[in-house]
Amino acid sequence: MENWFEQSRQTKEPKPKKERKKLTKKQIVICVLIVILILLLIPIPFSFKDGGSRAWIAVLYRVDKWHQISDDPETGEFGYTVGTTVEILGLKVFDNTRFEPDDRD
Repeated sequence: MENWFEQSRQTKEPKPKKERKKLTKKQIVICVLIVILILLLIPIPFSFKDGGSRAWIAVLYRVDKWHQISDDPETGEFGYTVGTTVEILGLKVFDNTRFEPDDRD
């Protein structure tokens, strides 16, 4: 019996291993750069208790939606600063903020 068992073990061919496709160094670098770029572009929202302003801040850009209680610097009239500002890499590329007086009496 032992001979038969040993013979059957020896005649079995090992299963061929599946060849894994290896990533090249260039492919790994590209994947890492894509992940880093995605992380740099994901904004984090913030809300402020100044009348309803919101900000979306990422590493590369910032968007502010203003609705801030304020006084007009020229007339001292009560109202709101409203509008939107966009900054890319710290440089302001869009700004349409303005003062709107409060209509309530």
